[in-house]
Amino acid sequence: METFGSYRLIEQVGHGGMGEVWKAQDTRMDDRWVALKRLLPDLADQAEFRRRFQLEGNIAAKLSEVHVVPVHSVGEIDGQLYIDMRWIEGATLKARMLTAHPTPKAAVEIVADVAGALDAAHAAGLVHRDVKPANIMLTPNGHTYLIDFGLGRGVNQGDGLSLTRPGHVWGTPGYIAPERMAGVPDGPRGDVYSLACVLFELLAGSRAFPDGDVNDDERPDPSALRSDIPKALSAVVRRGMDRDPERRHGSAGEFAHAARKALKGKRRDRPTSPRAPGGGSASAGHGPGGTKIDRPRAATASPRSGTASKLFAGALVVSLTAAVVWFTTGPSGDQDAAAQLPAIQVARSPGSVAVTPDGRTLVVPDSERGTVNVADLKTRAVVDQIQVGADPRAVVLDRSGRRAYVTNAGSGTLSVIDVPGRKIAATIRVGDSPTSAILQNDGSRIFVGNEGSADVVVVDTRTNAVVDTIGIGFLWTTEVHGLALSQDGTRLLATVDTDLGSDTVAVIDVREGRVQREIEVGDEPRGVAISADGKQGYVANSDSGTVSVVDLTNSAVVTDVEIGGAPTELVRRPDGKAVYVTNPSGGVATLDTATNRAPSERLAGDTTATEMALAPDGRSAYLVGPGSPELNVVDLP
Repeated sequence: METFGSYRLIEQVGHGGMGEVWKAQDTRMDDRWVALKRLLPDLADQAEFRRRFQLEGNIAAKLSEVHVVPVHSVGEIDGQLYIDMRWIEGATLKARMLTAHPTPKAAVEIVADVAGALDAAHAAGLVHRDVKPANIMLTPNGHTYLIDFGLGRGVNQGDGLSLTRPGHVWGTPGYIAPERMAGVPDGPRGDVYSLACVLFELLAGSRAFPDGDVNDDERPDPSALRSDIPKALSAVVRRGMDRDPERRHGSAGEFAHAARKALKGKRRDRPTSPRAPGGGSASAGHGPGGTKIDRPRAATASPRSGTASKLFAGALVVSLTAAVVWFTTGPSGDQDAAAQLPAIQVARSPGSVAVTPDGRTLVVPDSERGTVNVADLKTRAVVDQIQVGADPRAVVLDRSGRRAYVTNAGSGTLSVIDVPGRKIAATIRVGDSPTSAILQNDGSRIFVGNEGSADVVVVDTRTNAVVDTIGIGFLWTTEVHGLALSQDGTRLLATVDTDLGSDTVAVIDVREGRVQREIEVGDEPRGVAISADGKQGYVANSDSGTVSVVDLTNSAVVTDVEIGGAPTELVRRPDGKAVYVTNPSGGVATLDTATNRAPSERLAGDTTATEMALAPDGRSAYLVGPGSPELNVVDLP
């Protein structure tokens, strides 16, 4: 096995004109897995390439906040420069496009993620200059990364470094902006051009300029190649690819916003598909009769990705997907107003969301960083990040808002947080992969659903001790997901996903601490809610695209309400007249509990958020999620 200083080089996963990328172990850091990028030995003595390589490392250092995959170190060993970065699994967009063709909505969301990364780079005074599908990484849990700043340079400023040679233009034909082809220094709008080319390719299934000739005045029309592409979206793409930089969108974010707006207009004219395919993540909600649910199992990368899935180890810039949340104060439909509000970095991967009873503080677990982030809604600022266990998911607040309980799926623990003191009050071991939780109405006990150990653990909040464990199903074949508690605290519902037979909702007698019965529902049940009188239950069936309305007295499903997509979380309205259903396929459905019907109209129709928390007055809701880069504050009917 080859070594490089303190690194064990396990496998070469990338090789380019300037460097090579290795999957490696750093023996100084307990054999931590890293992505090690090294300047090619043949270039080690060439000043221009050494400076370019060092520039790439400096770029990574400049973008070391939420948008950047951490760079552990930049240095030199035996005369060979290297960049030590965090190891990331995933597949390139180029590789994914070989096996799947995204919908227009999915294509726009991917590009919007990259736009967020580009805006962060441009704000730091840096231009990427090589935006293309091969430099965009998609991870199994929904993150998008823009990678490889090897061709980057300063915005509108000389960096003392020649990135062009006579007769040669650095970059990839088909994505290079016309002005750079002409030898004119390019700025952020050159990246906008490249991003527009990527969106064209995602929409049309082929390159906008397959022969690399970008000098034709007529910009290609993706809607001419695919009937489901709105003309308005096609116009946005063509503007982004305009030969004149001044006629393009002013920023990558502006381009992405225009694309989203064009899609939104199209969706208004088209009824929601009753069983549209969908997927995504789910986590905790907060409201009367609500549910604390975990995320559906992440889809795995295509096996055909092969070695290509490893080429992203050198990722440098993480997109804003599940990383930056935008706080809005008006209805979610006012996208222009929302876009003008300042952003707050809340979490790289928000696991759930909760709001304190006074409506002043937002609490968001960050599943990726292992923190609970506390944001002041009045000042629009994150006031603290509290380190908890690995992969925090559900968050529950007590009635005072002074205690928060967070399940840590990766650590098998429950963190008890002193919210005003911004510190951990206790850490309780509760089981294998705890991903859901709900608090007894009087605050005396908290119920924790363990996905891995197929049980519900009961914790006494006064002593912070486990007082009971309620087994559900068979270990290894059963997963516990959503939880809901009746208003009198005597009946607990738990959604059960099993590999043996039908999926169910388990009805648990809290006083006796046992499962009374299981009622068959739809496929892959996730969120669950219960009526105020405890007689009716509602179960979101992610794979079936339905909500099962369950008569808990007679242990029977009354009806399955078609929602479409992949309904994930349920929150009951305080007056009990409606249940809100989140859906990563877009929007929040409103199920009328009197008629058991859900109109096709959706609240926040363009959001893919799956985590929902009601405001204290019940008149609005906060929505976040890994598939939605914005926190929508939605007015409720």
